[in-house]
Amino acid sequence: WASQPHGLKPRPLMLKLPEGGIKTFARGWGVGVSTQYTFLLQPGVFRTFDVWVGNHAELGIEGVTSYEILLDGKSVAKTDFMRGDCSAQRLTVELGTARKLTIKTSGEGKSAKIHAVWAEPILTYARPPARKPQD
Repeated sequence: WASQPHGLKPRPLMLKLPEGGIKTFARGWGVGVSTQYTFLLQPGVFRTFDVWVGNHAELGIEGVTSYEILLDGKSVAKTDFMRGDCSAQRLTVELGTARKLTIKTSGEGKSAKIHAVWAEPILTYARPPARKPQD
């Protein structure tokens, strides 16, 4: 759910998909302009990071945003600026031995019109986690 400032009700995370239609996502982040979040990784545990990015299908139609993924401070995936009516994009990056994963959103225009969505983030294990012995 995208949380709204000033006491407004939370909204579901919604993106316009490339094949048409709008999808509501259960997991992710709704963010404003110029946001950046960094997550610490244990090298070798995860292989890839996948995420859908785009302007909120209802709230972000007047926004212009770009999305970037950095590993250890180095840009590894970035969209062009996306207008509010653009379809969402899926970003996938190989994590290698990275220790820091950063997601960054930038915007143009009025910040009140920017409602960016990072939806369905998935970290894929490099190898299956060890199973605990069963009694």
